[in-house]
Amino acid sequence: MKKLLLSALFMFCAVSLHAQVTLYSNGFEGSDQDTYNLTNSFGNPLGFTNFNPPSDYFLRGVPSGNSAIDVQPTNFEGANIIVGEDFDGYVGGIGEIQLTTNSFNIAGAVDMSVSLKVGATNDGSNRYETSNYLIVEYALDGSSTWIKIAEFRGVKDGSIFNFYEDDNLNGFATVRTTNVMRDVSYNLNSRAGSAVLGTNMRVRVRLNFGVQEEIAIDELKVQAVSQGPVCNEPSIPTLSSSPSTVCVGSSATINISGNLNDATAWHIYTGSCGGTLIGTTGTGTFLIPAINTSTTYYIRGEGGCTTPSSCNTITINPTAVDDASFSYSASSYCTSDSDPFPTITGSTGGTFSSSFGLSLNPSNGFIDLSASTPGNYSITYTTSGTCPNSSSVNVIINGADSANFSYSSFSYCSNGADVSPTISGTSGGTFTSSPAGLSINSSSGQIDLSASSPAFYQITYTTGGVCSASSNQFISISGADDASFSYTASSYCVSDSDPSPTITGLGGGSFSSTAGLSINASSGTIDVSASTPGAYTVTYTTSGSCPNSSNVSVTINALDDPSFTYSSSSYCVNGADPSPTVTGLGGGSFTSGAGLSINGSSGAIDVSASTPGTYTVIYTTTGPCPNSSNVSVTINALDDASFSYSSSSYSITDVDPTPTITGLTGGSFTSSLGLVLNGTTGSIDLSASTTGTYIVTYTTAGSCSNSSSQVVTITSNDNLATPTPLAYGAGCTGSIYNTQGSTLELGENIPDCAFDTGVPLVPSQASSQWYSFVASGSGDALIKITDDGINNFGPQSASIALTLALYEAPTIPGDFSTLNSAILCSSSSTFPNLEFLDGTFIDAKGLLPGETYYVQVYSNDNSSIDYCIDVSEPVIYTYNNGWQAPNGNPEVVNNPYKRVEILAGDAVQEPLMNSMQPIPPSVGSLYVAPNASVSYDNLILNSKMEIDGTLNPLIGGTLTANTAFVITTNQSLNSISGSGLANVLQFAYLNENANTNSVNVDLKMDVYERFEMSDRPMNFLKKITFKSTADRTAVFLSSDFAGTTSSSASISGLVEVEQFVPENNSVRGRAYRFVSSPVASMSTIYSQWQENGAAPSGFGTHITGASGTVGMVDAATGFDQTSSGA
Repeated sequence: MKKLLLSALFMFCAVSLHAQVTLYSNGFEGSDQDTYNLTNSFGNPLGFTNFNPPSDYFLRGVPSGNSAIDVQPTNFEGANIIVGEDFDGYVGGIGEIQLTTNSFNIAGAVDMSVSLKVGATNDGSNRYETSNYLIVEYALDGSSTWIKIAEFRGVKDGSIFNFYEDDNLNGFATVRTTNVMRDVSYNLNSRAGSAVLGTNMRVRVRLNFGVQEEIAIDELKVQAVSQGPVCNEPSIPTLSSSPSTVCVGSSATINISGNLNDATAWHIYTGSCGGTLIGTTGTGTFLIPAINTSTTYYIRGEGGCTTPSSCNTITINPTAVDDASFSYSASSYCTSDSDPFPTITGSTGGTFSSSFGLSLNPSNGFIDLSASTPGNYSITYTTSGTCPNSSSVNVIINGADSANFSYSSFSYCSNGADVSPTISGTSGGTFTSSPAGLSINSSSGQIDLSASSPAFYQITYTTGGVCSASSNQFISISGADDASFSYTASSYCVSDSDPSPTITGLGGGSFSSTAGLSINASSGTIDVSASTPGAYTVTYTTSGSCPNSSNVSVTINALDDPSFTYSSSSYCVNGADPSPTVTGLGGGSFTSGAGLSINGSSGAIDVSASTPGTYTVIYTTTGPCPNSSNVSVTINALDDASFSYSSSSYSITDVDPTPTITGLTGGSFTSSLGLVLNGTTGSIDLSASTTGTYIVTYTTAGSCSNSSSQVVTITSNDNLATPTPLAYGAGCTGSIYNTQGSTLELGENIPDCAFDTGVPLVPSQASSQWYSFVASGSGDALIKITDDGINNFGPQSASIALTLALYEAPTIPGDFSTLNSAILCSSSSTFPNLEFLDGTFIDAKGLLPGETYYVQVYSNDNSSIDYCIDVSEPVIYTYNNGWQAPNGNPEVVNNPYKRVEILAGDAVQEPLMNSMQPIPPSVGSLYVAPNASVSYDNLILNSKMEIDGTLNPLIGGTLTANTAFVITTNQSLNSISGSGLANVLQFAYLNENANTNSVNVDLKMDVYERFEMSDRPMNFLKKITFKSTADRTAVFLSSDFAGTTSSSASISGLVEVEQFVPENNSVRGRAYRFVSSPVASMSTIYSQWQENGAAPSGFGTHITGASGTVGMVDAATGFDQTSSGA
């Protein structure tokens, strides 16, 4: 498919139109790029060329000669134009060709305009695209900023020749361009909106054309209405040089002939016209100081008002000077060498010369060495050509060396002293020898006889001068006798066998050593027992032609000294670990028999880790002659100091205790001040002792004295500062405590055990006693007391009740101000007809393991009451979708202290029956986890009820609301709480001690029959709902449980009451509202509900129904249907 042709025609024209001044004109009739250049958008040079003949090109020429043009252009001038087509993929950059004029003078130009001819030579419809453009720009005074004055672009309008000019540069191309080339002209002042002035200018045409789009341009001109005063440009000068022949490095004069006119001087350049300026002159001559290479000089007139233009050139080719190069084969010669001739590599026919003493032929440079005096000479060769030259070479003439030398003898032994020669000739030479094996110093000639191999050698001395000489001498080296010998070892003990040497060299020699070593001079045998211990050197000397000797070191060692001692021959197992004193050779090792714990390196005995007994300790040295010695050591066991008291705690009223000594008797007892103690028997006088905790120590009097201790507490059970310690699970096997004489301390409170919010009653004879215990790892504690049967937990006396209270330990021991309120407390029930408890207890959970807690036993009376107190792990029955611990269903176990925890599922209570009546199970604490439930029949709560799940009534194992009871008293219950729901049929709460303080209940309850309580108010923190069903409506009863109604019991808080409205047999019940007084203000029902009798729109109460059949219920709303809908 034929591609679009882009044609661009520029013509240089000197015609002046309308009397205007032409500043630049090019009709593109001259040579390529004569006053302009072509580049791509990167500035890389381009030329006119066919990129892909014949259809992809950018050319300057006659348009009719280009068959690729779709429609020949018309209305162009001259013969040539510039044309182009589809060149964007070839020129690089952004596919743009830039035609940029050379800089031209516009100084003084007024009202300039730029004109050219533009044509589009492809007549296809929609052929030109918006990416095809021709843009005309100019830049002033060398600036890189280009100012746009014209823009042509393709416009998709369905037309042929769809190439338009944006004549107003407003983004709308409206003037169509065809093959009839349009003359376009742009006034720069009008485009700029102000006068455009400057010194010089460049004009640039940017073109970008793709497939089959063609363009043509011609006649690019820049004109002005006028220009300033006329400046006479200099003439192009005529040039010559002198002299006619210039040698390289010589000077030359350029002769300049011409008229400078208004220019100020001739400017001389190299490289190019306007290139490197080397000087100026206002005369007709210019001196070049030295010309070394052929150089072209560019000369033109410049300065003043003139514009630099073309240069004339002159090239000066200097004549090379003669090549005077020559050389000799060497830089130095000996007088004995062959006479040398020079080699002339330059111009021949010259002459040679030198200084006196050198015998030199001036015609050919021949040197007669033997006739010359030794020394340094400079030889010069001078040519005889048009440009003569000379060069010099240095030559040294040396005399011959003397190599005379000698040694003091012609034969030597290899174990003799090293020998050096005497040099009588030229020193500084080198020594060599043959054959190999002679160790000779190449510089000095010294021979290392011991390092040389025995042989006959020729030694050559060569001088190191420039005229070297050499001479020879012969010597013989004989090997030294072999004196090698050895002993079997390097050291011997005085107890070893006498050693004899082995001679591996020349036999027949003699042995010697220093005093102290007993040695046989002929055989070398050493008598070790007769020798003094020490280190010796044994020397063996031969008796051959070249005698020699060698040495061997031998050490005679005495036996090691293994002496050591311990500070004693016996030690107790609790004594300080003894270490031995080694008086002999250290660094040995210690050993003994089994049972003694001894450090093998130091000999230290760990007496506490050793078994009592007598041992032999052996110390063995590790020196060159090992030896050992023994010491006997006895380890004695500690005395047995075992003893015990019958109890760890006593009251000051108890019988004085005496300990039982089960260990070694005859020792003594000691303790701290305050405990009255018999030092011999250990008997404690309780009544005379001060209450407190003591450590009683028994110390034996045997050979290895020992002691043991027991903690004994003397208590009065009356002070916070001296609580009696309790141990888990001790039961009533320990002391029995009595309340007689106990009082309340100053600042001591009494426990409030009815989970009420007021201050309890304080009788005048109130008393308390204090105990402490450390919480176990489980964090649980069951604390029980009894005053009936002591070892048999049962009901307390009806007249005197004991109360338990649990506290965190005070911050300061004995200081009531640092004792917080009770964590838990409880008292037993003493109501005549409702005796629920067997004793008094606290079921505590969540205690911090390892922390100390205090227990208060309180009584309203301080008369004599014997009681027992016990701390133990509670019995916990766990229901986790079935009874799991500790031994099945808790209802079959008679344990009122048990804790029941329902973790998951529904635990159904089925109590034992007695004459068809259920026996209420007694539960200490009941916990129901979230998502779990317990269904009960009759339930007696003794301590806590915490319901996070659900509590449901049942009868005979089936959910019901007939007879199920929850019964508790304020004397035992200490909390009702939880996040769940307690569904109760009947709830009975007995206030046994006439306490009128308010009770807080933090549990949501739904009551289906009655909620019954006596003598005190109860506040619900969560909602209690009195349910109403078809067969009953729950009620609240204030009762003293003796057949009469108590008016002092009440409930408050979040209380909700339901009312069941039954259906009418003929007409269904109607909806209604309970109306109560406003609770948020003091206003009345009349004012709030009835609007003070008024009936304003949108106010008042209106109960609506649903229209329909009377007697039916609307399924969607639950309202009764009426005929009116009201």
